[in-house]
Amino acid sequence: MILYLVVPISFVITYLFLKWAIPRLKAEGMVGRDVNKPDQPEVAEMGGLGVLLGITLTLSILAAIYSVFNGFDIRIIVLIYSVLLVGLVGIIDDLLDIPKWVKFVLPIIGAIPLITYSSLIDTNITIPMIGTIDLGFLYVFFLLPIMYTGAVNLTNILAGFNGLEYSLAVVNSIFLILVGFMYGKDLITISGLVLLGASIAFLIFNRYPSKVFPGDTGTLIIGGLIVTALILDNFESLAIPIFMLYGLDGIIKILNGLPSKGWWGKYVDGKLYSPDRPVSLPQMIMKLAGGITEQNLVFVIVFAQIIITSVWLVVLAYLKMISGI
Repeated sequence: MILYLVVPISFVITYLFLKWAIPRLKAEGMVGRDVNKPDQPEVAEMGGLGVLLGITLTLSILAAIYSVFNGFDIRIIVLIYSVLLVGLVGIIDDLLDIPKWVKFVLPIIGAIPLITYSSLIDTNITIPMIGTIDLGFLYVFFLLPIMYTGAVNLTNILAGFNGLEYSLAVVNSIFLILVGFMYGKDLITISGLVLLGASIAFLIFNRYPSKVFPGDTGTLIIGGLIVTALILDNFESLAIPIFMLYGLDGIIKILNGLPSKGWWGKYVDGKLYSPDRPVSLPQMIMKLAGGITEQNLVFVIVFAQIIITSVWLVVLAYLKMISGI
């Protein structure tokens, strides 16, 4: 019954904080330029603080209730610590603009709670034609940090357009909820619910035209929350559909030297156009479309994610049906 309250609690906390914080962030000069608009207006930054607060407070309330009625679940505490640590990385970067290479490596600190409580994690992997292999400490000290850091960085890369980051978060959270219920993965379900509530609240202020940007604080915690839940619930394979588009964008950007500038579109008569050589997935879509509005660009990417997760969900449902699990 308590799970039905997770979405509204997360929503209310995030919404109320942002309603209060946005004018104060602007007044304090915490702003960024909306580079995909003709006049490049100033928009409040670090809105991800509201999402961080909504997620961690909701999970804390849930952990307290569970400890009284259902028994203490240390995995929820690990999830909270992981999100807080990677959120701290985002806050530091938003405030101090740390060097690019440090920004890519620093999120690894969010994996510390997972490594500390590695006894909660299944270190076995199944390889087709070979079987199941227990990687033990190699999984904990090598694969786990790589998976965590990679996922967190990917959700920070595919960003920068009004409503994009948290529209994708809504799609992925619904996917997590459905898979979690289907397979009885309670932590994945909880993570999906808490992310859904916070994401919907954030989108009220972040949808086109945005009143607030998530900042690195808001983008990093999406990946941190999702990958931590997948690892703790031993369902790492779900990272494939969730991070597929992020990975594609990451590959394109890596091949172009991970540009920190020029990744946006050139605004002409209401549409965004790509330079001759696209340096990101959004720019490739701009080029293929011969120019596209920002709203339609976001719609194309989000719709692609809906297709990917829907197909994966159907496959999972079929596999569950034929296996009789």
